[in-house]
This record gives sequence, structure tokens and C-alpha cells, in this order.
Amino acid sequence: MFSYFANPERFERLARVVTPWAWGVAAALFAIGLPWALVISPPDYQQSETVRIMYVHVPSAWLAMAAYAGLGVSSFIYFIWRHNLADLAARALAPAGAVFAALCLATGALWGRPMWGALVGVGCAPDLHAGAAASVSGLYGAARRHRG
Repeated sequence: MFSYFANPERFERLARVVTPWAWGVAAALFAIGLPWALVISPPDYQQSETVRIMYVHVPSAWLAMAAYAGLGVSSFIYFIWRHNLADLAARALAPAGAVFAALCLATGALWGRPMWGALVGVGCAPDLHAGAAASVSGLYGAARRHRG
């Protein structure tokens, strides 16, 4: 099935049909989930209202890592087989990964302030995001440099 959609014309035909539906489902889930997480959910017994930051921080971390993983896989595919859809996917995932990583680090720092009294992140999370960004960006840069 994946090789069927490796053809850019077939993929674009499918994407034209699926994209409006995906945007609609995403908007509906966002409209339901955001108020539920940030307004309706009760405060934590230990963290009180600051637990709501985790409802943004944790998904941002997951999405950043998923974007980095997708960027690495698509860059590898482009680097080996020179498939143009893999290059387009890598170009689309690079800024998304950077935005989600920045959001994750910012919300982690905001959550750390009331919890530990420090604005900066604690632990290895900033190093993990920086290391993932550097290694995947290196593969992405190598694939883009050897375009041919």
C-alpha cells in the first residue's frame, strides 16, 4: 500500500480528499479538548493549578520527538532512494519539530518555576531536545546537500 502512494500524483489525489476532513476532525477535537484540559479539569492536590501546564508540555514533547523521528526517517529515505515525497516530508517536519520543542522547553521552564523555584529546565530534557534536533538536522542537512 505504501508503494502505491509513493507515486506523487496518487499521493496528492489522496491528500486533496483527506486534508479537509483531517482539518475538521482536528478543529473539533481541539475545540473539545482545550476547554476540557484548561478549564474543566480539577486542580491537582500537590501541584494545584500549575498541573494545567502539563497538558501542553507533555504533548509538545511527544510531538517534537515524533517530528524528529519522522524527519530522520524521511531524510534517510531521501538520502538513500532520492524519493521526492520524503524530501517534502522532511522539509515540512523540520519547522514543526522546532516549534514543538521550543514550546515544550518553554512550558517546562514555566512549570519548573513554581515547583522547584527555578525558571530553567531541570534534568536532561533540554539536552535531549537539543541532541535530537542536532542529530536529525545533521542527517537532514546531509540529504539536502547531496541533492542531485
